Formats: sequence, C-alpha cells, structure tokens
Amino acid sequence: MVDQLPINESGCRIWTGPTDKDGYAYQYISDYDSQIGGHRLVLQRSLGRPLQLGSMALHHCDTPGCVAEEHLYEGTHEQNMKDRMVRGRTARGEKFQGRKYCVGEKQHCSKLTEDDVREIRGIRSRNPEISQEKIGKMFGVTQTTVGHLLTGRTWTHVK
Repeated sequence: MVDQLPINESGCRIWTGPTDKDGYAYQYISDYDSQIGGHRLVLQRSLGRPLQLGSMALHHCDTPGCVAEEHLYEGTHEQNMKDRMVRGRTARGEKFQGRKYCVGEKQHCSKLTEDDVREIRGIRSRNPEISQEKIGKMFGVTQTTVGHLLTGRTWTHVK
C-alpha cells in the first residue's frame, strides 16, 4: 500500500490515512486494539524485524507524514533530539516553564507566517477600528491569536 502513495518534490511518500495532531501517520491494529505509527510499521517491514527495545522510527526528511522507506531509520530518543537540534527544529533559547520551545514558523502547528504577522500588525495600525475577530477570520486564526500577537504576547521575535 505504501508503495502506491505518490512521491512529492522532496521524495517523501505522504501518508493519506489517519494522522495524529502533529501530522504523524498511524495505523489502527484491531487485533491489539491499539494504534502504531505508520512510519514505524514501514521501517519494521523494511528491516524485516521489530524495532529494538527503546528504539524509534526517525525521519531523515523531517516530514512527520512521510512513510518513504529510504527516509526512515532506527534510532533512539536521544538521537531524535540531537537531529532536531542540528536541523534547527528546536527553540532558539526561548523557555516556558523551564523547557525550550519552538517559536513562529518553526512551531509545527503554526497557521501564520512571519509575513502574515507583519501584515496583521500593518492592517491594525492603518485601521485601528477593525476588530481582532475580523482580522482573525481573514487569516484563519482566532481573535485570541490576533490579540496576543498585537499585544506582544506572541510573535515577539517578528519586527
């Protein structure tokens, strides 16, 4: 089935089945009444064995929904965190409750780009009467998101 998925411009085969909130593929296994990561299933099939205890299926391509065999490899959580750091997918040092976190466009679930943030700020400065709710609808985000970026609570790195 995976071999029939189309290949995108990055060489990724993007899972068309169910995904979790972070975009990772998963497959429900009714015999065990549980779900397993699609990339894990594909890697195990490719290796011809289950992953070793404590191992994970990692991506060379950094695309959560990718299930291309050649983009997957077996590694540890520590390797995954090092890869994330080397590839710039972790925080730039910002911390919340002692933990580093990603900001702006590096946040995997961000709906806005830095250009969007600048545009929203420009719209509001040119027309202070326009509501945050209306701006939010224009960009597909909530009034709260707009309010936070206008007051400097979020997107503080964008000037």
